[in-house]
Amino acid sequence: MRKWFFIVLPVLVISLVLIDYLISSAEHSYQGVKHNQAYKPGKKSEKVPEGSPSISKIDTKNNKSTRIEKRSSVSAGRSDSRSGRMILEGRAGSSSVQSSSLHAGSGSSARPTPVSLDIPVQENPDSKASFIAGAPPPVSFSLSFVNEQVIKHNLQFNDVPIGGLSAIAYNPEKNIFIALSDDKGREGPPRFYELKLNEVEKGKKYELRVNNQVDLSNKQAGGLMSIDPEGVAFLGSDRMFISSEGAQLPDLNVYVPPGVFMFNSKGEWLSSLPLPDMYWPDDLDRLGEWGVKENKAFEALSVDSEENQLWLATESALNQDEQDGDNENKQYVRISRFDIKTTRMNSQFLYQMDSDIEVNNLRGQNGLTDFFSLGDRRLLTIERAYLKDESVSGNRKTDANMVRLFLTDCSGADNVSGHQQLANGQFVTCGKRLLADLSSVIGDKVDNIEGITMGPAVKGGGYLLVLVSDNNFNRAQKTQFLFFHYLPDDENRR
Repeated sequence: MRKWFFIVLPVLVISLVLIDYLISSAEHSYQGVKHNQAYKPGKKSEKVPEGSPSISKIDTKNNKSTRIEKRSSVSAGRSDSRSGRMILEGRAGSSSVQSSSLHAGSGSSARPTPVSLDIPVQENPDSKASFIAGAPPPVSFSLSFVNEQVIKHNLQFNDVPIGGLSAIAYNPEKNIFIALSDDKGREGPPRFYELKLNEVEKGKKYELRVNNQVDLSNKQAGGLMSIDPEGVAFLGSDRMFISSEGAQLPDLNVYVPPGVFMFNSKGEWLSSLPLPDMYWPDDLDRLGEWGVKENKAFEALSVDSEENQLWLATESALNQDEQDGDNENKQYVRISRFDIKTTRMNSQFLYQMDSDIEVNNLRGQNGLTDFFSLGDRRLLTIERAYLKDESVSGNRKTDANMVRLFLTDCSGADNVSGHQQLANGQFVTCGKRLLADLSSVIGDKVDNIEGITMGPAVKGGGYLLVLVSDNNFNRAQKTQFLFFHYLPDDENRR
């Protein structure tokens, strides 16, 4: 008996440790990425290094095809507040958030629960939907690439490595950026970083430096809810929305629904946004058939404070929206728009995206990783595909990222919010126009771009547009900031 005890006990302990490991490290964005080492306190902090300048211009006006031109300089940065009809001001919504329709929840449960699902019965479940692509929108601005900044791998702040930056947002009232880490507690606590913008070399180069780390918490539930942070957007100076992908580990009987939550600037959870039934089944046996796909939930998040609207999208199409036998290799991603005051979804549009990407020996799946609202139902959208080199095995050095920036216009798209499933109908999608393949801008140095935001105004007109990459805490990848100068057409004509 004693002999069996000493055999069973170590096996049980190892199994429990393995289960905890799997739950805390559900794969993010693209598979096969290994974390470098476990989170341990006591590591020495280092300063964020400066990046190297690289300058070019993307001409997107007058509906001309994208072309790249060398440019000698860019206007200097400035930290004053922004203005302009298409730019997020961050001032609206503070008072409306305090209304009775959006309040902090209570109770002891630390996990959001899926809502009841009423799945409509289709008269002909085998019938397919048909889609009409929206007209590509005219481009009324120009973009100039300024420089790249790369954060040293395993750089420490508060004895925690900086990494996993899956989203970025700008707070114009405090003139700070925040970068959200999708760390689920493996390297350190779920958190975001407050960043200050520095202008160097007389406006030819920008860099962001970490000033503070804010850990996410949920005091009302006795701890932090299960969360996989992926998107962030400010609502006024002291509140922000954060989206989570949730987790699906059926072998371990672990299901955490995706969600959108409100936090304050101290990282304290305030409330949850009610989500439509289409995103999560109440019958868990239908996972994989209904709702978000595993590891491809809420990636894109933006606030249009002029219209008091929250924009939200998943990384890929919902399970029930997959079109069997689709020979066009398309995904149809739902972009949802919520009224911030009532917290209710008021419209939903379809975003047409290539599913699989093939470039020579490189192959991979495509995803919508983030967007930024320009107002008037227009968005700057990011599509990112991680491409594996199938000509070699086990060599990530030859893998690549394909990252493309689009202008998307949903003003002419059909509102599909009343359809739990895309079937038995014809739908007009959002129109989109390619602005740039970032590989053509900065070469093969582009990494896993997952965040985009509009920053402060710059001298000479326009604003700073910032993108960020998620390194997945992997040495083969990098944490990368890309800085662009965004100039609306109305300022071009002045």
